[in-house]
Amino acid sequence: MLLNNLLVFYSTHKEECIGALIGFILALAIIFVGFFKVLFIVICVSIGYYIGKRFRENRNVLKTILDKIFPPR
Repeated sequence: MLLNNLLVFYSTHKEECIGALIGFILALAIIFVGFFKVLFIVICVSIGYYIGKRFRENRNVLKTILDKIFPPR
């Protein structure tokens, strides 16, 4: 009965539950690891996500990104 109620609540409030879980994990990480280390991890994950998303959209994205960082002569 309780499990069924939790599943119904989760299915109707999926985004809020996921957001709360991410916030909880982020808070624990800041408490145990430290703010700047967690900030570094978040930045690295964001860059990786961006590169992965662009790679999925366009297979030549790595060459494009490297050309922007190190322009060819």
